Amino acid sequence: MLKKALTWLLLLCCFILPALAAEKGFGEFAQDQVNLRKSPAGDIIGRKQRGDVLYILGEETHRGDTWYRVSTMSENRKRQTEGWVRQDMVIPPSQLYQNITAISGEKALFMALDREGRPHFGGLLHIAHENPVHWHDVKAIDVGYHTFYALTTDGMILQEGIRGGASNYFQQDFVAIEGFDDSFLVRTAENALLQLNGYHSHFLLPEGSEVRDFAAWTSYYGPGAYVDGQGKVHFFGTTDMVSNEAVVEVSNWSDVMKIELGVEVVNNIITRPLVAALTTDGSVLLLHQDLQSQVTGWKNITKIKISGSFLVGLTTEGKLLCTKPALAAETAGWDNLIDIACGDDYVAALTKDGRVLFAGEAWFGNW
Repeated sequence: MLKKALTWLLLLCCFILPALAAEKGFGEFAQDQVNLRKSPAGDIIGRKQRGDVLYILGEETHRGDTWYRVSTMSENRKRQTEGWVRQDMVIPPSQLYQNITAISGEKALFMALDREGRPHFGGLLHIAHENPVHWHDVKAIDVGYHTFYALTTDGMILQEGIRGGASNYFQQDFVAIEGFDDSFLVRTAENALLQLNGYHSHFLLPEGSEVRDFAAWTSYYGPGAYVDGQGKVHFFGTTDMVSNEAVVEVSNWSDVMKIELGVEVVNNIITRPLVAALTTDGSVLLLHQDLQSQVTGWKNITKIKISGSFLVGLTTEGKLLCTKPALAAETAGWDNLIDIACGDDYVAALTKDGRVLFAGEAWFGNW
């Protein structure tokens, strides 16, 4: 009788306990000389080393073992490739990103900040000091063109990537940072806005300016934009690639709280500027007729992020909204979210308990 009761209890627990979520997102190879295979337990197509980056696309069970389908760089690091690797050879995102408080992403790069002020990285970055683990006491993070940025608690700028490393050469007390593509903007404690480029700086706004929010852009269109104290959007100058009609349309927006800038990319070609704004009533404005029609019904939005082909939003209820149908479907069950990020083909979300969820793909490619 006791044996039967224990059997029923075991079966009941099996039904009550939730199934473990499948791993997806940025990870690392856990060992040296890991075999990358054409299929689960199939032919070897390359070998990877400990710390090499990957993106888990899916998983499959084969003869009792779990295998991850991953996107990574080829063994000679010359091209992107896809293959299979056994689960125990990988550090998955659930282990890499724990106790996280903020996230950021761009293209095929990802960055997360934990509760102890340490950043964690995802994605390929060809630099001498790849994934700079020496960073600490960080309070804000951002990602630009193949570059990681960080702001420390004492106002120092940390930077690593294609633009090179940088310390606090400018000796300013910075309080906020914004990077996108090849533009990097900072705000000082005195509410001045500067554009930093290597060891050069340029004032965009003087001390004492009223700034609700600001965003970096790309040299293709201009340095960036900011939202003034009255909720109006202003560009820091634009190139001839931005039409006067676009500038006028954005300048007519009102009650703006947050601004996001981006570029639309079709078949690897920049086609037009993207500008998105979050208003005080939680609605979204877009300089993009097709995408605007998709977000007209969005309500109670607290954060927005823009990619080369889609927009994501975070609601007050902790849900994620996305204009790309495939990503919207994949993220439909996510909840209890407090932050969002995106790249060219992926979406990331931060949960209240410090976990990071990923959807979509990340293709490293060449640069």
